[in-house]
Amino acid sequence: MLRNFPQPKLYEHGNLAVWFQQDGATAHTAGISMDLLKEMFQKRLRSLRGDISWLAYSTDLSPCGYFLWGYLKSKVYKNRPRTTEEMTAAIRQKLRKYRKQ
Repeated sequence: MLRNFPQPKLYEHGNLAVWFQQDGATAHTAGISMDLLKEMFQKRLRSLRGDISWLAYSTDLSPCGYFLWGYLKSKVYKNRPRTTEEMTAAIRQKLRKYRKQ
């Protein structure tokens, strides 16, 4: 997949010193994948096994990961939904409440 889409597009635009950042999950850090990514993003690969060390599940990957998802989860699970329908209803109820504010 990397060879079929992103690699040609990068080279088409001159690579433009693009940086690549990933979460370092083992599915993303297989040797063959990492070798190709290191070739494509020379010295600009942020990953668990990349040129610049980057921890898996780092809160810096997403500001929402730092606070928002935990907060939303605490609100939705407050009444312990047991089915998908109950969870969907709890989410919609919270959305309506916050839209009114």
